[in-house]
Amino acid sequence: MHEIIFRIVDFVSGIIELLGTAIVAITILQGLYRMIFVYKMDFNAAHYDFSINAGLNNALEILLAAEVLKTIAYRTTDQLLEVAALVIIRIFLTLLIHWEYRQKADHDLREHPQDVEYEYTVVEEEEEV
Repeated sequence: MHEIIFRIVDFVSGIIELLGTAIVAITILQGLYRMIFVYKMDFNAAHYDFSINAGLNNALEILLAAEVLKTIAYRTTDQLLEVAALVIIRIFLTLLIHWEYRQKADHDLREHPQDVEYEYTVVEEEEEV
């Protein structure tokens, strides 16, 4: 019974890793397309495009889920240490990409405050009867 569960976990985590890898590849191809055809190799304009950061962040989270799932199937300490190291690296990369995203957003807000759209929430007071 345990062997079946381990095989299923390995298979599912492999599929999740393929999905994460596909998201990375698609994100890079989309970024290249936008750089060449949308921004016409204007790196200053492309600097404010957050699509690559968002795509890589999503892919890393998916890959992290696959690594966490693999911890169920691993039995030896060496395998668990390998997964733990990969999890730590991927968490660090996710935090780094998120930090870079925030830095770009803050820079964009400081440089171009008129271009930033704000959502206002209107709160109406109820009249007492």
